[in-house]
Amino acid sequence: MLNGSSFSDVRERSRTTRTLADPDTFFTSDLGDMASAASPLVMVIDDSMCVRKVVELSLTHVGISTIAFPDGPTALEALSSRRIAPPRVLLLDIGLPRMSGYDIAKLIHSRSEFDDTSIIMISSHDGVIDRARSLLIGRVDFIAKPFKRDELVRRVRRALGILDARLGPSMDWPE
Repeated sequence: MLNGSSFSDVRERSRTTRTLADPDTFFTSDLGDMASAASPLVMVIDDSMCVRKVVELSLTHVGISTIAFPDGPTALEALSSRRIAPPRVLLLDIGLPRMSGYDIAKLIHSRSEFDDTSIIMISSHDGVIDRARSLLIGRVDFIAKPFKRDELVRRVRRALGILDARLGPSMDWPE
């Protein structure tokens, strides 16, 4: 539940009130009533429930707040309705249904309210073209799937500006 609405409610509203034809309809310029996050937020957009859960568990284990979505339009609707603040880090799958990760990254990158958002592209395609295309978007890092939890946490901490590993809980993982 997010401010009284479930993610399925947000998804349903996005289908009925927003279109992908005009990306500007996803965002408003008034962010005054947006809920503020107590700690930096990491947003995960990946169509794999398994990847979303691994990322959420890995990051929450070290004290990093996360929110996850299965596709871009659902995440964009939550952002545009100001249910969540702009994330500090966006972990974004390249191959998503309904809207590619590249398109989402370009849209996020073009909006001033996301100037402080770092994007980490995640993909099972570890080719030079995918890496280069991701890096050309700007403010972007790239992690290939499958990734190791320690590498994921290290990259997210770096994107958040947490450079000293001693600043958070141990990265010892439960068995």
